[in-house]
Amino acid sequence: MSQFYDIIIVGANVAGSSMGFNLAKQGLQVAMIDIYESSKIGSTSCGDGLDEHEFKRLGLAVPTGKFVYGDVIRGEVIAPNGHARLAAQGKIKAVHRYHFCQYLKDRTVDAGGQLIAPARAIAPVMKDDFVVGLKYRHEGEGTKTLKCRILVDASGLRAVIRNQLPADWWVSEGIDKRDIAVCYKESRKFDKPLPNKFVHGYFSSAIAPGGFYWIATRSRTLVNVGLGINMHYQPLSPKQQLYNKILPKHKFLNDSRVVWKGGGLVPRRWPLDCMVGNGFVAAGDAAVMVNPMSGGGIGPSVFAGEIGGKVITAALEAGEYSIEQLWKYNYDYNTNYGPVQAGNYILRSTIESLTDAQINALLGAELFSEKEIIKVIENGKLELGFSNKLKKLGKLAKHPKLLLKLRALYKNMEAVRQLYMGYPRDIKEFKPWRNKVHRFFEKIKF
Repeated sequence: MSQFYDIIIVGANVAGSSMGFNLAKQGLQVAMIDIYESSKIGSTSCGDGLDEHEFKRLGLAVPTGKFVYGDVIRGEVIAPNGHARLAAQGKIKAVHRYHFCQYLKDRTVDAGGQLIAPARAIAPVMKDDFVVGLKYRHEGEGTKTLKCRILVDASGLRAVIRNQLPADWWVSEGIDKRDIAVCYKESRKFDKPLPNKFVHGYFSSAIAPGGFYWIATRSRTLVNVGLGINMHYQPLSPKQQLYNKILPKHKFLNDSRVVWKGGGLVPRRWPLDCMVGNGFVAAGDAAVMVNPMSGGGIGPSVFAGEIGGKVITAALEAGEYSIEQLWKYNYDYNTNYGPVQAGNYILRSTIESLTDAQINALLGAELFSEKEIIKVIENGKLELGFSNKLKKLGKLAKHPKLLLKLRALYKNMEAVRQLYMGYPRDIKEFKPWRNKVHRFFEKIKF
């Protein structure tokens, strides 16, 4: 095994393997390190949804293959009272997360990348304020060191490398536990086909405080049921909530058997202010690349793999691995997906600040058409006519505090969108921009 690589990637899930493939196909020396053995990569918990709009808007080909169950056209968001609901038509592909990750990993290896697994990343190797390698422990072989030109952390929310970088590096930013969801999911199999396919998302402070739970068919006989709870509400257990609250409420699930189960942590906020350092790049959950509303990170992670492949290839060609050389990765992600992610953080935080009665009133008011709902989620912004719509909406007259929050929602989503559209192309302008962003999020109240 080589002791030197152009790129070492920690984590071989969606973000890591997407970036690995885009680099390995250029003929570069790529090594991926993963804590799981090859056959178990991708076995982490996931909602198994892939939004087509994210791929098309970011200029990516929509993935196809045996890992796709099929299309889910219609979804519904259901209020705590079980009656008020929003329905929307959208193109969502139901994917088998495990098979998708296996496909991405195998594609990278076929392109010439090397997989080292199971192996645990221990620490970055630093020299002259640059990341130049990785210390890792291969099963049964003790601690070893590999050298590289650029190290990529795609290890998930725990960000095992990023969190060990110098504290004064911008990329070392911490994540507040209030912006993390603790999740648990089961795939359940029915012996007899269900009458139809559906995707239902439920808001309920009693079942999933600071989050939501979902029941979604992946085929006529396979259902994905799970929930995310804001980490702030620990030690409440998502698994116990599923068995104590969800299964008794949705009794049809008792006719199914569990074929897969798992849990994990998911970030639910705006992207990292900075995702690069000298000889270093963060991707996927390690860089907080997740839609805060849905918790979906497949699209953003594939996008990071695309732009990361281009930026890192250019850096290697230039023989320059500094933060300045890698800065375009920051700019491309934050000006393309940043406005959507930050806008949906505002939307998610606003909804979580509402009482169950306010959510019932909001969903019952029928504020949005199906097309408008899709646009809000896809673009992270509300249409210009939303403010006027609120003035004419008598259904919410009995909820003045809710109306105030909705007006603030409109204002804040537009403001944060403008901030991210203005992400600095020049690294010299980053500190003033970051200060504006931090002041913004500290100022707004949900």
